[in-house]
Amino acid sequence: MRGPAPDEHAIAAAAPMARAVTSHFASQLDGQRLCVGEAVSLADVLRAPQLSFLSATPDRDL
Repeated sequence: MRGPAPDEHAIAAAAPMARAVTSHFASQLDGQRLCVGEAVSLADVLRAPQLSFLSATPDRDL
């Protein structure tokens, strides 16, 4: 890992909000692969980086 050590206190403090947001995302999708319809939309494009960044962390299972 490069850079300073992770701030575990900040991660623990942010985890409840991250859980709430990812839960809300999942409920909006309701089993769909994309946010709106069958084509990629602006909503998908805006959501993808957030989920990608989270999935690259050790806490990806929030």
